[in-house]
Amino acid sequence: IVALFVTLFYLLKAVPIPPGLPSPRWEFFWGNLKTLPKGENPNFRQWELDSSRVLGAKTWASSYPGTGLAGINTSDVRNIEYILKTNFDNYEKGEPFRSRLLDMLGDGIFNIDGHRWYVQRKTASKIFSVNNFKKLVMTVCIDHVHEMIRILDRVADKPGETIDLQDLFFRFTLSSFSKIAFGVDIGCMEGEVPFSRAFDVAQAQGSQRFFT
Repeated sequence: IVALFVTLFYLLKAVPIPPGLPSPRWEFFWGNLKTLPKGENPNFRQWELDSSRVLGAKTWASSYPGTGLAGINTSDVRNIEYILKTNFDNYEKGEPFRSRLLDMLGDGIFNIDGHRWYVQRKTASKIFSVNNFKKLVMTVCIDHVHEMIRILDRVADKPGETIDLQDLFFRFTLSSFSKIAFGVDIGCMEGEVPFSRAFDVAQAQGSQRFFT
């Protein structure tokens, strides 16, 4: 009886996939859970890209029984513009999102909705005024671009040497943003540092909370 109750509860929490959207391999009871990437630090972005390629679709859906969650993934620029600009207020992150990332993001701009989001957005927008952009943002970014070019030149001078461009771009973004936002260069352009490693782990664990 207990097993039956647990099974029914698990299945009742399954959110149906919106009709008309393709989906990765779906199985009774498991839904799309078996298709998720595995490992200590699963690469969800690569999984999303691979799923889009396999399905031949820029917009697709997935459902995860037992979690009460379903997802719609899109790389269609029209959908992205509609969500982030045209009808932005309709697409709140909501409590399920906020609660899972609260330990990492707190009540910052990336984890809130509504009036509180607009207040923080207005505050943050002052950083990107024309004057600040010329004096601070451009200066920091240009310095880091020169550093990135030196790294790429060094690799190019060594036959057979390879470099992970995605990782380099991530380190460029993290290092530049840290300098702009906090006035501190965390020094991760040349390689991984404790902060960037911790940031990676926090992101991966935050993502996993949506499926556990």
